[in-house]
Amino acid sequence: MMSEPLRIADKCVPTWQWYATEAWQKLREFVFVRDNFRCAECKKVIADKTMPICDHRRPHQGQPALFWSIENLITVCADCHDGVILLRKSSKR
Repeated sequence: MMSEPLRIADKCVPTWQWYATEAWQKLREFVFVRDNFRCAECKKVIADKTMPICDHRRPHQGQPALFWSIENLITVCADCHDGVILLRKSSKR
């Protein structure tokens, strides 16, 4: 299923490129600070501030409202993201 591209500065941008935007970088930093760099899954504080992952609670599937929704974003550590979270998301497909 192809998703409709987001318009940024009058240019159509494919959804995978949303992650490279300055808006996404600012949003994810906000989420990390909001969550005190604490993993929503295992509750550990992520000591290396370069390592947290900003994850979507509900997969956005190219929907801008879900991608950019602050309520849909959580901070997770790499271990949880690459383990239990990906396993949970793949089982829902």
